[in-house]
Amino acid sequence: TYGLVYRRVGDVLPLRVDAYCDADHANCVDTSRSITSYLLRLNECTFLYKSKRQGKVTTDTCSSELIAASMCVEDLIWARKLMKEITGNAMPCSTLHIDNQSTITVVSEPGNYQRMKRFAKRTRKIAEFVKQHKIAVQYVSSEQNIADIFTKALGPHQFQSLRQALNVEDVAEAIQGH
Repeated sequence: TYGLVYRRVGDVLPLRVDAYCDADHANCVDTSRSITSYLLRLNECTFLYKSKRQGKVTTDTCSSELIAASMCVEDLIWARKLMKEITGNAMPCSTLHIDNQSTITVVSEPGNYQRMKRFAKRTRKIAEFVKQHKIAVQYVSSEQNIADIFTKALGPHQFQSLRQALNVEDVAEAIQGH
């Protein structure tokens, strides 16, 4: 039986919450809606993940990725507030990993993209958290984007690699190996 395995990775403090997000543009054959997926990790241990069909049809990949990033940031900010409430300490800057360069550019400079006007609230929200140093947006290759495992079918090597990055292991073996 496979499941999430939590191990202590280095120093426990400071607690750090990071995220990976992805979208599979127009994945649904019937509705042309995209799939959003993301996950949050606390000190490299996955504790929240989501995969959901988007509520709107988007016309391009960047728009799909913006919706995914926006949904991810909502949960990321919630997790940061929760950790601050539990520990009493301010959280260090969280990294949002995205595999789409256009999306990274739009959220880094939200005022310059007229064609993304319909996503202005979403992009400004992310940009505001970036400006406040609560979130840093960083490019990650599709091969290393852990959220990819929730959006599309993968080959066996890629699937195993991302499953390992999620800390999904044979639970019985993990218990025996401590």
